[in-house]
Formats: sequence, structure tokens, C-alpha cells
Amino acid sequence: MLDGRCLGTLAVALRDPGWGEHVMWVASLYLFREGRRQGHAARVMDVLDDVAGRLGLGGIRLETDWTWQGALRFYLHRGFWVANWKRSLSLVRYCTDPV
Repeated sequence: MLDGRCLGTLAVALRDPGWGEHVMWVASLYLFREGRRQGHAARVMDVLDDVAGRLGLGGIRLETDWTWQGALRFYLHRGFWVANWKRSLSLVRYCTDPV
């Protein structure tokens, strides 16, 4: 929300991927067209990074489609790396990784 208007949607969950620490799973981050390219997604990711650190989580994980090049570049620029790929790309950024 910004100035009383909804900019998009966000869905997150905590998951145990089986390697010892829970991670924040970003199931969906979507900004409406009029709110894109204004730094809102970066601010959301900054808050998620902060929350993951405060909760002592191992990191943040999400999936995106390899054809969504803008989203992929955004996440890679924020320090995520490709952890797995098949039909979609699974990206991860551990809390101990440098940003």
C-alpha cells in the first residue's frame, strides 16, 4: 500500500527445505503495471530480507519462469542465484550471503 492505494500482492510462507534452517518462501510478488519500475519491489525485498534476518531464517527462496527476463534480472541483481531449474527457475539467497 502506498498513499492508500494497493500497488500489488505478496504471498510468503515459511518452509523447511530439509537442510537445517527454515527459509522464507516467496510464493508470489506481483506489482500492478502502474507501480512498476519505481523501486517498490526493491523496497519489498528489503523488508523481506530484514524479516528473514530477524526471524533467524536461513534465507529467501522463490521460483520464477526463465522467460520472465525482467524478474530474473531483478532477483539476480539482488544477490539471488539459481539453485535449481527444470520447468521454472528456483532462486535462493541465503542470509549469510553478501548482498
